[in-house]
Amino acid sequence: RPRGRLEADLEVAGTVGEPRLEGSARLTEASAFVVPLGITIEDVELAAEPNAAGELVLAGSLRSGDGILTIRGRAPLEPRGTMVRVELSGQNVVVMDLPDRRVLASTDELTVAWLAERIEVFGDVRIPQATIQLGTDDPDAVTPSRDVVFVRLPPGSERALQDEIDLYARVRLLFGEEVRVSGFGLETGVRGSLLVIEEPGRFTRATGELDLAGGTFAAYGARLELERGRLVFAESAVTRPAIDLRAFRRARSVLVGVEARGTLEQPRVTLWSEPPMPQAEQLSYLVLGRPLGEASQQEGDLLTRAAGSLGLRGGRYLAERLGSLFGLEEARIETGEGGFEEASLVLGKFLSPRLYMAYGVGLFEEGASSILVRYLLSEKLTLEALTGKSTRADVLYVIETGPGEPRPALKPELPEIGRDR
Repeated sequence: RPRGRLEADLEVAGTVGEPRLEGSARLTEASAFVVPLGITIEDVELAAEPNAAGELVLAGSLRSGDGILTIRGRAPLEPRGTMVRVELSGQNVVVMDLPDRRVLASTDELTVAWLAERIEVFGDVRIPQATIQLGTDDPDAVTPSRDVVFVRLPPGSERALQDEIDLYARVRLLFGEEVRVSGFGLETGVRGSLLVIEEPGRFTRATGELDLAGGTFAAYGARLELERGRLVFAESAVTRPAIDLRAFRRARSVLVGVEARGTLEQPRVTLWSEPPMPQAEQLSYLVLGRPLGEASQQEGDLLTRAAGSLGLRGGRYLAERLGSLFGLEEARIETGEGGFEEASLVLGKFLSPRLYMAYGVGLFEEGASSILVRYLLSEKLTLEALTGKSTRADVLYVIETGPGEPRPALKPELPEIGRDR
């Protein structure tokens, strides 16, 4: 909804090579709604007047929320490399106001230079206040497949888009005392600073450290307190920081918690407790708030799933131990072709000497589950049916050759429920 008033009184003289411009242009009473950011900029005032050096001097301001952004800049009347150069300054300017995130920004000087085929941005930006809710993206939105690769043309080659302008940025973000992040059970403040670097043909990188200490994290019905939380960026992608997290809860007289180190994509998670105890007991206190011996069968399934979703070293051992505790022939953590993100918990049991049933549920993929039924007609012939992402029925005929012990009667190998044949 752009609106405003533009007045211009200009006189051009001289030659094409050395033009002389006199007069001025002024934009007043202007406003607009910036749809991607959800903000309305109002009271826009911008004036342009030529000076003796053959440049247009720009000066103006705008209001977003309660903050005022001041604009100062210069633009040469003839091409000299830099087309426009402006300095921005302001306090508590609303730069984003969406249902799931509201961000205020302040800067003493943020420089934006527009050259012939590139834009350069550099300076410091403070974030004094922000409220960000994670996990509120549209569930029906289509995201690129993991095998999609974005490729830029090499320098000097014909551009895919003739009007494309490269962006170069080095902006330091400083997070203030009123920055809060929530979502996926996390409630925490964010402190620290990041130097964000943007260059054509490379992923957005960052250097710095963010502190998440003092927040809480809810998982499996328990709320853990963050004793320590750090996200460390060392010329790494902004989406792939190194992590150093430690969270805990008190259950009865036991202090039990989780430590996570490594990267955000592949964290190394371990359990700890005071006093020390076996890992299975630590997991029971963490999830249920009581020892493993007091867990019911349904709670045992929850513990097995927790072992996999936490990414614990030894999670498969925990699954097997919990499975045997509750009378299952099989309980394991199984990863698919996509690695840990496609991990699933598989529970299986022989309902009779000939009938075997297994149930698999995805630990991270919502609604990903499958059921397998296998019936032994003989030692060589088996009927098998699987339903999940796809449904199929198979007739399996086994021929064994080579050395080894004879096949035990009616004891097939346990099926891999998540794999196609």
